[in-house]
Amino acid sequence: PAPILRESPLDVGIVILVDMAHVQSTPKILIAGGGIAGLATALALHRLGLKSITVLEQASSLRVTGASLTIWDNGWRALDALGVADTLRSQHIKLQRVETLLASRGLTKPLSLDGHEVRCVKRKDLLQTLAQELPPHTIQFGSKISAIHRTHGNSSIVELEDGKHISPKVVIGCDGVNSAVAKWLGFGAPNLAGRSAFLGLAKFPEGHHFEHKTFQIWGNGIRAAFAPCNENDAFWFVARKSNPRLDAEIAYKEEILREEALHLAENLRNKELVELIKRSVPGSLSLAVFKYRYLWPFMAGNARQGNVTVAGDALHPMTPELGQGGSLALEDSVTLGRCLGEMDLEKPGDVEAALNKYVQERKVRAFGMGVGSSVS
Repeated sequence: PAPILRESPLDVGIVILVDMAHVQSTPKILIAGGGIAGLATALALHRLGLKSITVLEQASSLRVTGASLTIWDNGWRALDALGVADTLRSQHIKLQRVETLLASRGLTKPLSLDGHEVRCVKRKDLLQTLAQELPPHTIQFGSKISAIHRTHGNSSIVELEDGKHISPKVVIGCDGVNSAVAKWLGFGAPNLAGRSAFLGLAKFPEGHHFEHKTFQIWGNGIRAAFAPCNENDAFWFVARKSNPRLDAEIAYKEEILREEALHLAENLRNKELVELIKRSVPGSLSLAVFKYRYLWPFMAGNARQGNVTVAGDALHPMTPELGQGGSLALEDSVTLGRCLGEMDLEKPGDVEAALNKYVQERKVRAFGMGVGSSVS
C-alpha cells in the first residue's frame, strides 16, 4: 500500500509519513497505562468476551510500589462487576467510621459508616489481583505511545516509542494525571492545587492496635489521616502547602520523605501517626503533588475523537479529599467495557457510538466529583 499522510501526533500540527505496509492491525483494543484504570478496563473488556486487548505499560514490571487508596461503595460495585471484589474483601477490613480531630479546637467529630462499604485497599494487592485475571501477555511492559496519527475517517494509527505503528479499532488512554492521550484530545494541563502529601504504608507483623476507622487530623495548615488496611498494615498520609522546589528535590528520596513527614506529624502531636511513619516499609513512601483539571472540554464533548478516548485520572484527575479517585476509575472501566461490549468493533460507526455513549454516561458523574474535590 502507498504511504499516506497523518496529521496530529501528540504535538498537533506535525505531518507524519506512514508506510501502511508496516502498520500492525493488532491488537484491536489498545490501552495506554497499566495502572488501576488500565488494568480494570482490560479486565472489563475481557469479562465481556472481547479479544485482542493489549495494555501498554512504560515501566519494566507491574507498578506495585506505593501505599493504598480508599475504595467506597461505588468502587466495590465496580469490583463486583469485574469479579474480583471478594478476593480483595478477604484481604482488607471494612471500616466502621471516620473520626476527625480539629486540632485547634481539640474537638473530635465522628461520622458513622453504617450502611456503607469502605475499605483501605493496598495498591499492590489491587493491581496484582486485576493483573492475575487477565490472559497471559495482555500487559506489554516497557512500551509507551509516542504519537497518535489520524487517518482518513475517524480511525487512528498509534506510534510507539520503539518505532512500531499499530492501527487498533479502539485506543483508550489510562495514562494518568499527565496523560499524553488526554492532551492529544485537547484537554488542558492539570492544575496544581497548592498542596502536597507524604504517603506511606506501615507494617505491624505482630498486629496493630488500631480500631477499624479512619482517623483524620486537621490543624496548623496540615491535614493528616490514617486507617488500617488489615490487621497488619495501615495507611497514612500527611498533607501540607506545596513547596515546589523542595518537593522536586526530595520526591524520590524515601528517608528524607520520612523525616519531613515526621516533622509534620510531631507538629500535630499525634503519637499514633508518628509511630506509623516510623514503621513505614521501604518502597511505600511517596510524595504526591495534588492536581486537578477543569472538565469543561469533557462537558463540551471533547473526550472522544474518532476511536480514541480516556479513562481514570487521564479523564478526571482530582485531589484526594473525597477519596473517590480510585472508585471513579473503576466506574469508568466498567462503563467503558459495557458500552464497547454492546457494539461490533469491526464497524467504525459502532465504535464511535459506543465511545459517545461512554462519554455521555460519565459526564455528570465525573464533573460533579471533580468540582467537589477541587473546592474541598
